[in-house]
This record gives sequence, structure tokens and C-alpha cells, in this order.
Amino acid sequence: MCGERRLRTFVSGFFVLWQVTFWLPCFLIFYKGEETEMKTLRENLVQTSKQLNIAMYELDTAQQERDLALTVLKKYGILRERMITIDKDLVCQEDEIFTRHGGKTGSSKETLMSCQGKCLSNPACGYVAYWADNGCRHWAKTCTKIPSHNSPVLYMKKSPELKKLAESTGNQAMQLPPPTFSTNVIAPPNQPMKPVVRVKIDVMSPGLVPIVVICFNRANYLRRTLSSLKRYVGNLRTKYPVFVSRQGNHPGVGQVLEEFSDLVTAVNSYQYVDTGQRKKGFEAPTWTSYYKISQHYASALRWIFDTQALPRVVVLEDDLEISPDAMAYFSALSSIYDTDTTVFCVSGWNDNGMKTVVKDNTKLLRTDIFPGLGWMLNKRVYNELIVKWPLAFWDDWMRENSQRKGRSSIVPEVNRVYTFGDMGNSVDKGFWSRFLLPIKLNDQPVDFSKLDIKYIRMPAYAQTLAREIRDAREISQAHILSTMYGDTRAIKYANEQQYRQIANVMGIHPDFKNGDPRASFGHVNIVYVNGMKTFVVDIKVWGRIMARDSMWYKLQM
Repeated sequence: MCGERRLRTFVSGFFVLWQVTFWLPCFLIFYKGEETEMKTLRENLVQTSKQLNIAMYELDTAQQERDLALTVLKKYGILRERMITIDKDLVCQEDEIFTRHGGKTGSSKETLMSCQGKCLSNPACGYVAYWADNGCRHWAKTCTKIPSHNSPVLYMKKSPELKKLAESTGNQAMQLPPPTFSTNVIAPPNQPMKPVVRVKIDVMSPGLVPIVVICFNRANYLRRTLSSLKRYVGNLRTKYPVFVSRQGNHPGVGQVLEEFSDLVTAVNSYQYVDTGQRKKGFEAPTWTSYYKISQHYASALRWIFDTQALPRVVVLEDDLEISPDAMAYFSALSSIYDTDTTVFCVSGWNDNGMKTVVKDNTKLLRTDIFPGLGWMLNKRVYNELIVKWPLAFWDDWMRENSQRKGRSSIVPEVNRVYTFGDMGNSVDKGFWSRFLLPIKLNDQPVDFSKLDIKYIRMPAYAQTLAREIRDAREISQAHILSTMYGDTRAIKYANEQQYRQIANVMGIHPDFKNGDPRASFGHVNIVYVNGMKTFVVDIKVWGRIMARDSMWYKLQM
């Protein structure tokens, strides 16, 4: 019986082994085939997606070029709505109406007026050509050769009114001023980039601070932001050139850009393309707008730093106004930013800049919390960030230690920017009315170039702050609003809950970002309560300051 049982066991084992030996290769072959097929499908899908993205970009580019030409030519009153775009191969194939200015290259301004005028005043030609930039120096003999130039060229059928105007002027050139509105269309991230016009700016100019305004579809907000810029920097375009980066083709936004064509140096047109990538936990369609915003910022920054090759830029959103001295503030701090590697960014926004808790409009502060809302970024920090730019939630990402790397941002005590945006993607009405509406925008200009602002450098700033805290009168939570304890006081907090209680009494932000109180430096906040300077200090930091630890601000909680 035992021998029979062993035989059955052997036969069963052999059968199982045979089955595995036979079917395993078949399964592997089948699996490998499926894997190969899936890989091929994925590659085809990616390729199709790329082709679709490029096609969408091509369409958007063409629309932008057409809108530009219509905008400029309408501005000069020489075209009407009946004007239509046509194929360039049908235009002026025989008419040699474009000639070099005086037989020479000449300056771009003279050449533009001469050649444009000759085209417009030629009654034999039924079309007009227009260059999307005013930097053209070499002109072709005939229209058919012009497309070899790098600048986009648009051909449009002349309206009857334009023909009549041309006939009335005879053969004399119409002297038109050069256009003041230009556009540079940049492809979304990871897509092929078309040749674009680089704006001619002296990047070595002292105190140069370009501005880029990020916008989408809030035309009235954009008008208010550009009005603020025009009011204070409209006559200083060489020092503070204004760029606009727009997403999509909202007609109202296009109209506003036309209104401010004398202010805006160039426009970046960004079209969001959904790659399907999502951050874990934020896959739902309700989060899509955050992905659009983050990628728009990446496109705008690439355009400024890589295409335009600018050394720094002040980033504004389309719901911000600036103070009269905002750009002078950024300009004065640009050299410190470029030479002090402990500076992450320079912002015109103080999170705790409410009217009731600020006092000195000449004072500069440091904060470990990236403030956003009107901030300056330089090329050095841009190079660090752009290679790992996030899919979404770019501002929270900027506050992470892996980006900040122990650096802090410079902010003014009294804000140099103000947000009026009570409508938007992430606006909470209660938050806006409590913490944004009460912000004080500086209205007394300060010439920071005449002030000694070296104190904001490290480690001088941290040393001075520690000394002031040691000299301050310590008070309890019950005496926050009291006026009986001197002009300079300090209050300790032991945990987040206690800090929130203190902050709510003072009327400042009670929340934390990455373990730090909003607007704080080294877990210390500085505010004025009933006109008295008050330091709100973490109890652990307090101990290190009292022990005269020179690195007190680097304490990790």
C-alpha cells in the first residue's frame, strides 16, 4: 500500500510538473505579446496626442497673428471689418512694391514707414502686408519672397475705403508710425517652439526690472491692473518694460490688450494642453484649473528668462494694483537679491500687512513663507526651479523646504501691491474680506535708493532682530491689547493653538504653512498692536535667542 501511495504521489507530481512546463512558456509568450501590444498602443497614443497638441498650437498661433494685424491696422483707421485674410501665395506675385529704403538697408523705423507706405499707396495692388514686429531691417523685392523673413507676415485684402485712400494719395508713400503692439507666441511646455521675436532690451541697464502680468479671462481685472502700471511706470518703459502672458483667446482680454498697446511690450499666448498627468489625490476634474495655472506660470517664466533672456522679472496676476513706489522698491532690491544667496525672492506683499498692524513704510522684513502676489524672481533661482516645476499648486510648492533650501524672502512692512480680486479660482469670500481687503497699500512714495537697506542682508538682519527681542518687554496673552507695557513688547507661544489665539486677537493670519506661522521669519512675527511694536515668538526660539545662539533662526520644529 505504501508503495502504491508513493507511486500515485509521484505520478501526480510529474503531471503537475508537465503542466507547468508546457503552459508556462505559452503564458509568457502570450503575456509578452500583450505587453508589446500595450506598449505600441501607448506609444501611438502619445504620438497622436503630440500631433493634436501641435495642431491646436498652430491654430492658436494663426488666430493670434490675425488678431494682431487687425488690431494694429484698425488702430490706424485704414481697415474695416470687411477685411479678410487670404493665402500668401495669391498676393502681389508680380508687383515689386517692396523695395529697400533708398536702395540701402536703413533703420528699421525708416524702412518700415517707407515700405509699408509704398504698399498702402499703390493702387495697382489690392492687398496689404503687415509685419508683426517692427525690428525688420531687410526687405525683399516682392511679396512672395517676404515669408523668408523670420517675422510673421500677414496679407489682407484691401477694403474699398483703403483703395480710395491709396488712389487719393497718388504714388506718395503714406507715413505711418511704427507699431507699438507686438506679440510673441510660445508653445506650451514640452512642445516645439516656433521662432519668436526677442524684444530689444538692454539687459545690463542698472535697475532694470521687467514686469509680466499673468491673465486668463478676467478682462475688467486686467484693465485695472494695466491702468495701475500705466499710471506709475508708463513713462519708464525702458526700465520697467511690461509683458503680458495670456491663456486662451478671450475676446475681452484681447480688447484690453489693444487698449494698452502703448504700454505692453510683448504678449505671450499660452494654450493649456492636458497631458493626463495628475498629482495623487487630485485627479478629479474639479482640480483641472490648478494644473492650468501652474503650467501657465511655467510657460510665462520660460518666455521671460529663456526667450527674452531677461535677468529678473516681477510677476503680477491680473487682480493686482501697485503702489506709486512699487517698481522703485523692486529696483532698489534687485542688486541685493542678485548678490545675497540667502534671498529666495523679493515680494511686494506682506501677508500681515493689514492697516491695523503696520506702521513704518520704509521698513523691510524677511519671511520664511513664500508670499506670492507680486514677487520678483531672478535668473539664478529660476534655473533651480524650472527643471522641477510642479504639475499643479505651484505656490504651495514654492513654500516647501526642498525649494526654499533655508532661504527667506524680502517683503516690505507696508505692502507695495494690493489684490482687488474677490472673484477667482481659489478665492474664499470670508478669507478675502478678513485678510485681503484690510491690506494697506502704500500711498507715500519712498525712495529706497537713498536709504541704507543693508540691514536686510544676512546675518545682520537676524542679529538685529534677536537684539530687539531681548530688549523688548515680555507680556502675557492677557495684555496683548494693553498700552501699559512700553512701545516694544514680546509675547511667547508654545504651540499652534496658542499662536492662533494670539493671532486672532491681533487680527493677523492665524494659519501655518509647512510648520511656520504665515509671514514669519525663524518662527517670529513682527506686528504693531495699538501702535506698539510686538514680537510674537515661538517659546523654543525664545530660549535660543536669550542664550545668544547666533543661529537661532535655523531651528527646525
